[in-house]
Amino acid sequence: GKLDGKPWLTLEGEKIRHLLFSPEGTWLIAGTYSGLVVIWEWSTGLKMGEFDRESPIVAMACLPAESSWYLAVATQQELVIFQQQDEAWIAAGKWKKDHIKATAMALNQRQLAVVTRDSLWLLDSSTPNRLVMNTAFALPATGQSVAVEPQSGEVAVGLANGKVVQFAPQGNTWVPRINTIHNPNSPVSGLAYGAASAGKTRLLASGSFDQMVALSAADDLLYATASREDKMQLKRHGSWVHRVAFCPPYLVSVSQDATVRIWPQSADLIAQLLTP
Repeated sequence: GKLDGKPWLTLEGEKIRHLLFSPEGTWLIAGTYSGLVVIWEWSTGLKMGEFDRESPIVAMACLPAESSWYLAVATQQELVIFQQQDEAWIAAGKWKKDHIKATAMALNQRQLAVVTRDSLWLLDSSTPNRLVMNTAFALPATGQSVAVEPQSGEVAVGLANGKVVQFAPQGNTWVPRINTIHNPNSPVSGLAYGAASAGKTRLLASGSFDQMVALSAADDLLYATASREDKMQLKRHGSWVHRVAFCPPYLVSVSQDATVRIWPQSADLIAQLLTP
């Protein structure tokens, strides 16, 4: 197929580190290595705003509000919540913490997950200008990426040793589960939750420095790895995979080798994945 590219969405002299769509899909937000954040209207390509954090943007997330939404932008040293006022974006709240690696938001849970080098932090974002820490967990290895399952609030963290730890809420406690997904010492650099297109099975996709994309059933952790490549048709990228995302009925992976792979999420593929 042919993708309808939008060549006018360009940033001269900048390297884009992070991309994010607004919750309703009307705005595209880019964060760069220099710290510049730019917001475009997706349908027209018009620039709706920009601001400079003067430090590489490591992560971004959208926080819901009653009438609109807030934008959480993280550098390695702090997380800042921005609110649009007229044509300007104003800092509404800050949360300082060193070595921030990634963020993710569960829109219906009002919970912002932040991964630092050695911990997972769960922040209450009900009042975006006053982020409150609900709880924190020590990680068994350096954190690299994070994803939040939108319905249950379960949090998955990708680690530098090729493993994924999932924190599942059970009453007032959180139960961690650790599973080896990728090759040892291959950081899990991208995570995303999704759902099987032909059922209610929750899926967890991951990408890593081992150049592989893995797909699992999030509930029972049956992972498709290199041994299942013939069924999954998950070929290697030419370099490390730094982003994965579900765009039903597809799974999309992005690599440092400047390639984007689009995997069809067919019923047959999911059935093969879940067959022992």
